[in-house]
Amino acid sequence: MNRRPSSVVLGLVVVALALTGCSSDVAGPAKVDAASLASQSPSPSPSPEAPSPSPSLSPSPVVSVSPSVSPTPSKPSPKPSPAASYDVVAVQRQLTELKYYAGPVDGRLSPAMKSAVMAFQKVQGLPRNGAVGASTLQALIAPALPVLRDAGPADRVEVDLSKQVLYVVKGGSIERIMPVSSGNGATYRQKNGAKARALTPTGYYTIERRIVGVRKADLGILYDPQYFY
Repeated sequence: MNRRPSSVVLGLVVVALALTGCSSDVAGPAKVDAASLASQSPSPSPSPEAPSPSPSLSPSPVVSVSPSVSPTPSKPSPKPSPAASYDVVAVQRQLTELKYYAGPVDGRLSPAMKSAVMAFQKVQGLPRNGAVGASTLQALIAPALPVLRDAGPADRVEVDLSKQVLYVVKGGSIERIMPVSSGNGATYRQKNGAKARALTPTGYYTIERRIVGVRKADLGILYDPQYFY
């Protein structure tokens, strides 16, 4: 099949979608104050007073003792993850309001939240690192909303190749925004030894094949993949 790149594609790039419980109402961006996103800095604790000098003692005579068996040192405990410098719950709630899938609003820095932050950064034109910094917090206060290619009411999936994001559309409204990674045009060798190019075709397609669960593909592991031809 000949494939050619474009700025926007209507169809599904192999991803796992979970559409259960989606609402057809259009939700506008939530009003979020900067103070609700940034956490307050902890106030410094008072410095302890200097201890009073202890009286000096005369040196005690050295007494030799029989050596004792040293206990086996225990393995050091892993260091906990550093606390976020922003209100994680407020960021999760705002991303969810904007239709980015950030997982449950529980204050945890989960992989789902990192994926949602990366998708948000792509739509906003920010550096795509999945980390919530000053520029991302500022964009969350007054976010730019994505624009669909087609304004029709049909349920569909739109993929914006220029931004590398996917829109799940239901009733003409965006119900979910997810990051994607399309073909970059590089040449790779298939499992049978033949060479192929990593290209994502553009156009209108219908999903014709679904696999439930995990699939070990030539280029990696896929979860609930769906294919169009």
